[in-house]
Amino acid sequence: MQAFRPGLSSAKTLMSLARFNGVVSFMIRDIFEINPEFLNVNAARKSLGIKIERKSSLSTKEQIFSWVDNKTKFTWPTKTMKSGKRKGQIVLENSVYDMADAYVIAHAGLVQ
Repeated sequence: MQAFRPGLSSAKTLMSLARFNGVVSFMIRDIFEINPEFLNVNAARKSLGIKIERKSSLSTKEQIFSWVDNKTKFTWPTKTMKSGKRKGQIVLENSVYDMADAYVIAHAGLVQ
């Protein structure tokens, strides 16, 4: 059940996220006395007109990041590679893709 497939989250990751989501949802109800609204990532993307090109050389994460980067004026966190063939090269932190996903969900929440 917990096998890894490229591009997909493992069962362990999904279970951890579901537990975290449950705790946060409970806290929102308890503290703010409101029911949270849940957005499916595909529905959120659709509501914003984001189309993922399956035949693109860019991954889904890269396509989402590109869409968000074009919509915002944000300085994304970077790091300098310390070893390997890209040593000395400045690249985006891996966290930028999660930040872009969060932007999509928040923006879709505002739109809806």
